[in-house]
Amino acid sequence: MHGPTHPARPGPQPGPPQAQLTHTTRLHVTDDEQFGGDHALGWLRERTVLDAARPVTQLHLTGVGGGGRQVQLTVTFTLTPQGPVQVSGDARLLTLTPGQPVSERGGAAFSGQVAAGETRTFRVSLRHHDSGEEYARVTVCAQHTPLHAAQPAATLDAHARALGERHTGPPTGPCEAVRGGHRRRYHHADLYTSPGTGVHEVRGDIRRRYDALGGPDSVLGFPVGDPTPDPLPAPDPFPAPDHAGQWSHVQGRQHFQGGSLFLHPRTGPLFVRGELRAAWARTGWESGPLGYPTSDTLSLAPDGPPGAPESPLEFSDFQNGVLVLHAGQLCPPATATLSRDHLLAAVTGALRRALPAGLLDGVSLAGISDTTFDLSRSGNRVLTFQLTGPLRPGPHDLPEPTFEARLPVQFAASPPPDARRPVSLIARQAGLITLRAPPDRQGALPALSRALGLLLRVPVTLARVPGHAGLLSFKVHADGSLSLSFRPDPAGRAAAGAAQRRLDRLPLDGLRADEPLS
Repeated sequence: MHGPTHPARPGPQPGPPQAQLTHTTRLHVTDDEQFGGDHALGWLRERTVLDAARPVTQLHLTGVGGGGRQVQLTVTFTLTPQGPVQVSGDARLLTLTPGQPVSERGGAAFSGQVAAGETRTFRVSLRHHDSGEEYARVTVCAQHTPLHAAQPAATLDAHARALGERHTGPPTGPCEAVRGGHRRRYHHADLYTSPGTGVHEVRGDIRRRYDALGGPDSVLGFPVGDPTPDPLPAPDPFPAPDHAGQWSHVQGRQHFQGGSLFLHPRTGPLFVRGELRAAWARTGWESGPLGYPTSDTLSLAPDGPPGAPESPLEFSDFQNGVLVLHAGQLCPPATATLSRDHLLAAVTGALRRALPAGLLDGVSLAGISDTTFDLSRSGNRVLTFQLTGPLRPGPHDLPEPTFEARLPVQFAASPPPDARRPVSLIARQAGLITLRAPPDRQGALPALSRALGLLLRVPVTLARVPGHAGLLSFKVHADGSLSLSFRPDPAGRAAAGAAQRRLDRLPLDGLRADEPLS
């Protein structure tokens, strides 16, 4: 006998189709008359996620050539209910003549489907209607990576296969659940997937910093884009910029749900988020006047007696300035500054007091470095001072110094200011001191070397800033000047005023470390 039969339980049902589409578009001009050969007119790579909520995305690209000619391209990518991505393109060759309507001189169209896991390239030529000669070529390469919401391991594996093991390296662990999604670690990168963000990789020093912050558990959340410059090896005929398909790991950016990490070899991987990120973007991101971030976006809770009105503050430090969000409003910090000339005068006076009498004739500023790398707060620019001894007759009766020395100094705040804790402003040696003397003065080099070596054998405390002053930043600028930025509230403005009065006296009085700067 057989017992009663029961219908089999259905297995996991696949959700609606979802795809991550990577598409690369290139325009080539082949007009010998205008360009004298084959030239790239435009190149663009983008990634997007298509699903039932957003099944269509469009690309519009215009390339302006010589002789008033334009190539206008529209490409539409549509995720079909069956799963493949439909690619349709329309390219037009236009002529723009001043005072006359735009005239169309040629056109071409293409269409086709890209199946899940497939990479397909579409090519068309734009020929002039009158002459029949080819003016340009359009190439669109589309890569379709299927996303399985109910099968994250399959999604990550498919994406890793599309990238290639040369790019990701071998896996170093299984697919694992993380807050809000899933992750799989590889030797060269980590791949993340979550509903609504698709699959993205994190690598290099951005990966190190993201992990140190807590990854998806941090304020940054999940990646919403891949690293830029794009590290993906482009399929032929699109070689990667370094011709090896590998990212240099030394410069780039990556956007996350809660902010963006920016990496530069002279700053480090630091994040900017919220209204400060939007404000920085309006200035031109890292290409604008502020440069790269030199700190994370730091948030401070309201500081006041119980019942006092709240005045939260956020700020981000950059290579060339500070952005502050105070009580929900962008406002400039309160600042105190020391010009290059006044700084040089103060350093000269300090050196004259520290070195034996008559040893030093003059001091000049010989070099200013860029900011320096750190994983949490970039270092200040290094100033290299050139010291010269008294002049004397040299060969051909031309005056020459009895010695020349170069002293690299970094002015820094310890600990890095956060608008709450007390800070010491220090000067420290930041490299090798070099010393040169004429042949008949070589015997004096040991004593000179010892005297210079003792100057900054340990960091010298220049001043102390109390915590109530609200110091946000102590910065050395590219022109050799210094600035201190304080909170933009009454206490910060009062501290900035007191600091400015002290800095104005600095070339004459010098700094006393036991006297607070503000």
